[in-house]
Amino acid sequence: MQALEDAGLLRASAVAQLARSLGLRLREAVLGDIPRWLRERDERGAIDVREGTKGGRGKEVARWVPVDGAADCALENADTIRRELGCGNNLLKPSETYDDFVNDGEIHKARAILHRHGIEGYHDLRAAWACDRYQELADRPAPVVAQCLPSDDLTEEEAEAVETLSKELGLELAQELGHNRLDVLAAYIGSHYRG
Repeated sequence: MQALEDAGLLRASAVAQLARSLGLRLREAVLGDIPRWLRERDERGAIDVREGTKGGRGKEVARWVPVDGAADCALENADTIRRELGCGNNLLKPSETYDDFVNDGEIHKARAILHRHGIEGYHDLRAAWACDRYQELADRPAPVVAQCLPSDDLTEEEAEAVETLSKELGLELAQELGHNRLDVLAAYIGSHYRG
């Protein structure tokens, strides 16, 4: 984030912070209604991600994502940048389109900096959030982090209990990511959900 800020890419840094701390897609982080998110954070401790969602879900389906300390800082930072640069409710300037910002502007320039720091793209930040959130919910590292299935060192009975709990928590996490499918969640955290 600091490297992006040092390069003068403040909005790209804000987008990266939102993606990493809330598990947002690039489009969701750019188009999110930041003032509404701040109100929801204050009222519920979570934000409802609706703008920029994938698959036509849009405003019809609620997707509540919890806001913790890092996410709180990311929201505050995005709001400050938004106001200082004269953006509307999201991180786009009034005369700017999403494509201008992403494909020809700041986000495009930021990709080279992300690559230099070992991050292939904004989607990797979302995957990192998913792994952290899994650890928070399951009190175990995500399978991709542990580099093994969660049940490798457990008895058959313990493994079955972990798998049942993991599926329940996985469904919650899949919903927070906006997929609602365990097989898609597996692409983020690795696991036995593929079956």
